[in-house]
Amino acid sequence: MKKQFISVLLIGAMAVPSFVGCNNKELDDLTQRVEALEGAWYQTQQDLKNAVVTGLTITSATQAAGVWTLVLSDGKNVVIDTNGGGGAAVSVEETADAFIITVNSTSYTIPKVSSAAVNSIVYVPEYTDQIVNLGEDGAEVRFLATPSFNAAEATFDIADAREVKTRAGAGLFKVESAENDGDLIKVVIKALAAESQKDYTVALKVDLKGTAISSNYFVVHVGENSFEPEALEPAHFIDAVSAAEVGDSYRAQLPDDVADFLGTFNFKDLYKELPAGNVTFELAPAEEQNGQVASRYDLFKGCLASDGTWTMNTRPGTSCYDPEKDGIYIYCKVNDQIKNKVFWTVNDPIRTGLAQFGRDDDATYGDIHYSPDFPEAQHMEYRTMVPAGENRISFLDLFLKSTPGEENDYLWFQHGDAPKAIAWIQKLEISAVEPGDILYCDGENMTLGELGQKLARHSRGLWWQSTQPSVVSSQRDNLTDEQKQAVKDAYGVECNGEIIGGWDGNAYDAHEQQGWDFDSNGYFVTNASYTGTAYRFGIGMRFEYDYGQIRIGGWHTCYMFFNRRMAPEGAVDPSPR
Repeated sequence: MKKQFISVLLIGAMAVPSFVGCNNKELDDLTQRVEALEGAWYQTQQDLKNAVVTGLTITSATQAAGVWTLVLSDGKNVVIDTNGGGGAAVSVEETADAFIITVNSTSYTIPKVSSAAVNSIVYVPEYTDQIVNLGEDGAEVRFLATPSFNAAEATFDIADAREVKTRAGAGLFKVESAENDGDLIKVVIKALAAESQKDYTVALKVDLKGTAISSNYFVVHVGENSFEPEALEPAHFIDAVSAAEVGDSYRAQLPDDVADFLGTFNFKDLYKELPAGNVTFELAPAEEQNGQVASRYDLFKGCLASDGTWTMNTRPGTSCYDPEKDGIYIYCKVNDQIKNKVFWTVNDPIRTGLAQFGRDDDATYGDIHYSPDFPEAQHMEYRTMVPAGENRISFLDLFLKSTPGEENDYLWFQHGDAPKAIAWIQKLEISAVEPGDILYCDGENMTLGELGQKLARHSRGLWWQSTQPSVVSSQRDNLTDEQKQAVKDAYGVECNGEIIGGWDGNAYDAHEQQGWDFDSNGYFVTNASYTGTAYRFGIGMRFEYDYGQIRIGGWHTCYMFFNRRMAPEGAVDPSPR
């Protein structure tokens, strides 16, 4: 068996330094808006991935009301809205040296321009034709790296390799090793599936302490290469693994008692007999995976060590399920040669147990709308006037301490079927296998069942979402008729709790200025700058677990008014916009 190698040398130096309605039309509009948001997030993730792969830096960053605008070193702007939407869980963390953007548990670390560990890696051609000829003895390829670095502190990979004038290929070359060689860094590249007598464009990727950058492309001409990338043989799994052949691959179920997908295990333990030789495991290329795995490829690649050890220490956001190509695709190799290929499927008892409550294909990917016998979202009004200044009000307390259908100290007006919604929440029990094994109400709190705790070890569990914050014209029972007329003249609205024009469902952009917030723990919070303005929130209860999310009561659990019928003196309503 002949194998091709390239010795790659790097020159240089690197110092590491919400929606009101409930009718069908509005639900259709809602669906279209969500699909648009999901499409936007897909493009954003592609922009972030490109920034990481090509080694871009962030030259400037601004943030307003949870919306970040990041300016990349290629001049492109990437806008990150951390307020949610489009089914994406999003966060932005700024460190001294970089920004860490996480979308559905996939993290993208992009360095700041002043702290980039690698500024550039540029291929330096040795001959005028600029082609690297790879023969039986390999070839040396030199790069200029600015600044220099210790190869032992970096990882090297092939950023991209493709046959000239063809589509990109996977697994064409591999970085075998890297070491310092005087002022150079020698990287040994091995030809795998690259064909003899073909030309390829190749780019090298270097990752040093969280900063990644790719070289420019160089042309590699492969001389002779008789290496066979595949020599498939039957897989011998343990009895606990249920498997079936699918083409030249297998589809096998990870057994819960042996393989803890959300924790740690070793794929070797799933084999009764391993192929002969030095066995390694490798995540198949992203283009061979289903969309759920491909969109989180870097996360999953980081979970799998070459010795078969799997370690998950963050929320994957998917069980890798896809109706057409179910499972995470993993190669079992010996000396870089694939011996068997397996789609390992993951058991998600919540998805399978609650799939009947899914909306269209949402349940397929773990986004479940759980609302059996739940009335359409109704309006409720907080009884007590919220004074100016600092306040902290729990929505769960309002639901659990109120008497459905009766005036009480917590909820004043319960419009329409609001009493039924309150009673539904107070008796809530969500089950997948056993009664209440996901979530249940014990009368004083929402409690996670045994299964809910097990599958939310990397997730938020129960959390709350403001789906449509709106600014309302306070009714102002404390105003005289003349004062109410003055409000009408100034703002164009009656003092009767109408939503002020231009503030319907989009008030979050001004929450800092107006001194309020809605946190994920389910609290309406105000600070010293709050004057007593009236608001209406669309409130959504959510259960986030490691593979997906349950929307309790659908998109909205209810709409809640604060200060609609009363307001403290000095309360300021914003002008229409």
